[in-house]
This record gives sequence, C-alpha cells and structure tokens, in this order.
Amino acid sequence: MSKAVEYFENIQKIMSRIMTEQMDNIEKAARAVADALENGGRVHAFGTGHSHMLAEEIFYRAGGLVNVNPILESGLMLHESASKSTALERLEGYGEIIFDFNNINEKDVLFLFSNSGRNGVAIDLALIAKEKGVKTVVITNMLHTMQGKSRHSSGKKLYEAGEIVMLGVKKPKKVQKALRQMIAMACTRTANMMSPYKMYPQMYRHVLGGYPAYYYGTMYGQNTKK
Repeated sequence: MSKAVEYFENIQKIMSRIMTEQMDNIEKAARAVADALENGGRVHAFGTGHSHMLAEEIFYRAGGLVNVNPILESGLMLHESASKSTALERLEGYGEIIFDFNNINEKDVLFLFSNSGRNGVAIDLALIAKEKGVKTVVITNMLHTMQGKSRHSSGKKLYEAGEIVMLGVKKPKKVQKALRQMIAMACTRTANMMSPYKMYPQMYRHVLGGYPAYYYGTMYGQNTKK
C-alpha cells in the first residue's frame, strides 16, 4: 500500500470517529450559531498560530454566512514571527483586550480553536465570555491538552472554560508517520534535482519549517548531513 493511500484511509477512520463521538456537540454548536444569527448576533472565531486558519475558513465565503467575524490578531498569527506568536498566545490579559475590541456580546457565539488548549489568550476569552453570558464553542485536542499544565493563572484549560466542547481527534501515529514520509519523499526528490547547485539543505529547512535536512533525508537512507 502506498503511503498516500495509507494516509487517506487513516483520515477516513478519523472522520468516522468524529461522526460517532462528536455529533451531539456538532448539533449543539449548529443550534448556537442559528440562535445567534436569528437574534441579530454575530459568529466570532478565534485561534492562535496555525489555529487561526480555522477562523479564516468560515469568513468571506461565496454563499456563506455574512455575520462572521474572524478575530485575526496579526501578532498571534505566524506571518510576522512564529516565535512572537508563541510568546503572545501565552500572555494572560491579552484576551480581555481582544474581547472588548471586537464588541462581543451576549447575542453572539464565540468559536475558540486550540490544539494544546492551555495557553492564556484563548482561556482568557473563554472565561470572559462565560462571565458576560456569551456562548462559546471550543474545539481542542484532548490528548494534547492532557500532556501539560495550564498556562493560565486560573489553572483551567480551554475545555474546562468552554460551554460546548468538541474534542478533536488526534492524528494516529500511522497518519503522522505516513505524512512525514510523503513530505520526505517529495523533498528528497526535489533536493536531488537541485543537488548540482547544492541548494537542497536550504530547501529542506524552508519546506519543513526549520528541521535540519538530514532529519528527513535519513528516513530514506540518504543522510544529507555534512
């Protein structure tokens, strides 16, 4: 079986688990959105780092909802600085500023996306929303969040602060391995084409987000470390 087929088969298993385990919460979230829009409210969506992409996904879509507000704080995204985003997403108190600036009120519903579910800004938003009577929908990775302590002074994690909580299914190790091997194969082939110019170490680092070239090259018996 090719790694591509293995990857897609495992994705199908994940989707089946979501259908089995999360449908009640999906229905609750849908009802929360419908109620907010019917009452003249808005749908806010927030995530930091890569999770901000989920907020963008529902915004400005042809035929999609109009009353959607993606909370896109540039410092909490990745295009300015990944390390800056990491530092800011842990900054307690920042969430209160974001909440007030976006005029979130009790008619609205707030989606909060976080893989780790333990950083200060997202937990800030969830706690403030609860205090203000704003319904929240949390999507997080329970397996990840249980591996570390909360970074918020309340000691709570995002799943404990949210109202409707959907526990994301972590990619099984087989999926992670297949994806890494697919990336490695593509990068190795591209690197081989570029090797006369000795450019492939830089290419590896850019494509793989900073991992040394030899890390993936070794997986295919091609140690590129010099």
